[in-house]
Amino acid sequence: MTRALIIALVLVVCAGAEAAKKRPRRSESPVRVQTTAPAVTGTAEADALAVLRAQTEKGPGRPPTGSPTDRGRDDEKGPGTLEVKRDRGSFRDEKGPGRVSAPVIDVFVGTRVFSRTLVFNDDLFGRYRPHRLPFSAAITASLEYFPGRHAGTGAYAHFGAIAGFDYALGVRTQDAATGSAAATQVFGGYGGLKARLPFARTGEAFASFAVGVAETSFGTAPLGPDGAYLMPLRYTSLRPAIGLRYSVSRFAGFATFSYFGVVHAGALVAEHFPRASVHGIGLDAGLAILLTSWLEARAAFEWRRMVADMHSKPGDSHVLGGFVDQTLGGTIGLALRL
Repeated sequence: MTRALIIALVLVVCAGAEAAKKRPRRSESPVRVQTTAPAVTGTAEADALAVLRAQTEKGPGRPPTGSPTDRGRDDEKGPGTLEVKRDRGSFRDEKGPGRVSAPVIDVFVGTRVFSRTLVFNDDLFGRYRPHRLPFSAAITASLEYFPGRHAGTGAYAHFGAIAGFDYALGVRTQDAATGSAAATQVFGGYGGLKARLPFARTGEAFASFAVGVAETSFGTAPLGPDGAYLMPLRYTSLRPAIGLRYSVSRFAGFATFSYFGVVHAGALVAEHFPRASVHGIGLDAGLAILLTSWLEARAAFEWRRMVADMHSKPGDSHVLGGFVDQTLGGTIGLALRL
C-alpha cells in the first residue's frame, strides 16, 4: 500500500513539472493592445512597439492603418488633406478685388474756359451784327446720384438723377464789325434722369443714356444807336444724351453726345421770329486720373453748335434766314466719387 502511494506521488510531481515547463515565463507573457482593430498578440517586444507606434500616428479615435475605412479615406484625399468648404456668398463680395465699380454719387467742381461765335445768315436789312465772345472763364459743377446703389448692385442700382450748372462773370461780347463790346451774362444748367449699362465684368465700363432739360443763356444788351442788335439768346431745350465711360487701372476715358431740341430761344427770337425753329448738338470728351479711391482729377473738351431757321416770309418786319451759334471750351477740376 505504501509502495503504491509513493508511486502515485511521483507521477503527480512529474506531471506538475511537465506542466511547468510548458507554461510561458513572466517575461514572455503575451502583449495585448486594445485598438479599434483586432488585438495583436505576440511574444516579441518589437511587435508590441510596432502596434503602439501605428496607433500613435493615426491619432486617438482613428482606425488603425490598413482598416477598410482608413484606406478609402487616404486613397481619396491623401494623407494630411484638409477639406475646406467654399462659401458661395464670399465670391459676391462687392468690396473684393475685381468688382464692378459703380459709385453711388459723383460730384464734380471745376473751371470752364470757353469761347463763342454767332453768325447770321441772309440778314437783308443789316440789323443783326455777327459777334464773338473771346475765351472767358466760368465756374462749373455737376452731380450724379444713384440711390438704388445703396441697396446693392442689381439693375435698380444704375438708375439715378443728374444735374449741373455753370456761371460766368465779367464777360464781354464784341461786335465783329465795329469792335465795340457789351457786358454779357453767361449761365447754363441742366437736370434729368440717367441710366447706366455695365458692359464688363470688372472695373468701370458703362454705356449710359440720359434725358432731361437744359438751359443756356447769353444775356447781351442791344448795342449801338443805329438799331443793330447783339442778339440775346436763351435756349431752353429737351436734351437726350448718350455716353460712355471706360477705365483702365487708374485712368478713365469718357464721352457724351447730346442733342438739344430747343423749345424756346429767348424773348427777342419769340417776338421777332415767331416761326423760328432751333436745334443743336454737343460733344464732351475727356480723361480722368484716379488720385485716391474716392477722388479723381478730370479734364474735358466741349463743343456746342446751335442752328436756327427763322422761316421768315415777305412782309415780315424782321427778315433773317437764320444763325449759327458755336461754342468751344474745356473744363478741368476734381470729382468726388463714393
